[in-house]
Amino acid sequence: MNKLLSLVVGAVLLAGCGGTLCDRINSSSDTFFAGKTECKYTDGTTTLTITKKTTCDVTNCTADDQKALDAYATCLGKAQPCTTGNEKKATADATACVFGNLTTISQACSSAQK
Repeated sequence: MNKLLSLVVGAVLLAGCGGTLCDRINSSSDTFFAGKTECKYTDGTTTLTITKKTTCDVTNCTADDQKALDAYATCLGKAQPCTTGNEKKATADATACVFGNLTTISQACSSAQK
């Protein structure tokens, strides 16, 4: 039985989403996902699936939330892209970006990222 650990990362810029911060998140996400909508890696019985988000909305995010999102965008921009053969490193890099930067954002901000 596979254990499925899903992390949802990345975002796509939509109209009115908050300007340059969403642009940065969008750019980092596009680079990371390399044309895919998810990045998946299976090791034994554990599958890690990272799914690309489709909405970036920072209107409910505090200044601290926005700093965390900016740090996340920077981190994801440096991550190994999820291309064929690089899934293990890519999922590890993206997981580090999520846990290193997004665990402190407010519920209101987190809920707006879909």
